[in-house]
Amino acid sequence: MPPEWAASGARLILPNLDVQFQEEIYKYGYSENWERLLGDKNDPGPFRMDVLSMPKFVGASGEEIVEVVSGAYTLRSFPNDDDRFPMIRVGFFLDFPNGAARNDVNLPAERIFFTSECWVVGGEDGEDDKNDENDGIVTGFKSMKKQLNEMEEELRKVNEKISEWDRIYGNDVENTDGLNETASRSGNLLNFIRKAKVFRNRVVLSDRKNILKRRLESLKKAMPDVKSDNVVCSPNGILFNRDGYLTVKRYGGLLGISEQYHIVGKFSISFLES
Repeated sequence: MPPEWAASGARLILPNLDVQFQEEIYKYGYSENWERLLGDKNDPGPFRMDVLSMPKFVGASGEEIVEVVSGAYTLRSFPNDDDRFPMIRVGFFLDFPNGAARNDVNLPAERIFFTSECWVVGGEDGEDDKNDENDGIVTGFKSMKKQLNEMEEELRKVNEKISEWDRIYGNDVENTDGLNETASRSGNLLNFIRKAKVFRNRVVLSDRKNILKRRLESLKKAMPDVKSDNVVCSPNGILFNRDGYLTVKRYGGLLGISEQYHIVGKFSISFLES
């Protein structure tokens, strides 16, 4: 954003902007272009998103109502087989035809994009399994937990093998220098090769242990902390990051045709009680 934007430290808060996610496909108008921030044209959606209420704020002239026009949303999975990203990216846009302004804080009169993440939790064991399997967008929260448990179990077994190796060979073979000394004393080439092979097994186990630890750490960081205030649960059991980002689209690059997205603020998610 420009450095002078909100230089006074003022804030523009738009509370109670109620929206509803629909299952109908959003139809772009003739004057609209496909919004690449919502994904590729081959991805599912975008789907329609309805505005149920207009936000209000108190400005210099009293209470002001901000007009918001319904938009579209998509759910996009992150790269496959990447443990850092087991969540789903939530992206949607709403149009603000008149914008909003308070002091030197100005929300432009244009399309505003919103981004956050969510995780599909599903039901209890055995419940909604069929729906999870047929969902082409996400793998499901239970799948992530299963993967986490399997990795933790593999790490436990690797640690057991390392402990067993150390118990049997630790005093005899500590490093490659030790292997060379042993070979020179005994003059037994076959014995040296055997020890070298045993030592290689120890190296392979250590490498696997380090890889598992890094993947587990990344996966745990990416999974939602259900006890945290930063996560909210929707009525249908989907967990959302409470906070997300508001961005605007600008064009730049050498020819001025490259889409660029600039963060202009943050938003928080809550759910209406039915």
